[in-house]
Amino acid sequence: MNFEVELVNINEVEQSLLEKVSKTRLSEKLQYCGELVSGYAKTHHTFINRTGNLEHSIHREPHLVENELEEWIVVGMYYGSYVEYGTSHSAAKPFLIPALEANKDTVIRVLSEALR
Repeated sequence: MNFEVELVNINEVEQSLLEKVSKTRLSEKLQYCGELVSGYAKTHHTFINRTGNLEHSIHREPHLVENELEEWIVVGMYYGSYVEYGTSHSAAKPFLIPALEANKDTVIRVLSEALR
């Protein structure tokens, strides 16, 4: 049995493989950063939550938007924005923005390393 393999443009194939490896590596680093920030938001908040439902609803979600990888930190309880930003009846007790601010340097370092 004979067969023939023709590599038309090896540079394109190599570039495509490098892009896939880079996207996989970036995806892994985004996931790490998402877990870091969401974990911090769950454990370093100032609000009192007797049920734990709000903390348990905080999670990361990977998204592909216009062919770009994004990592979202999501709060699954409808009242999460009321706690974060406050209402006319209760003061804000931010937990998402402080979580990102507390981990900003680590996120920047990790993602910068992934993009090298």
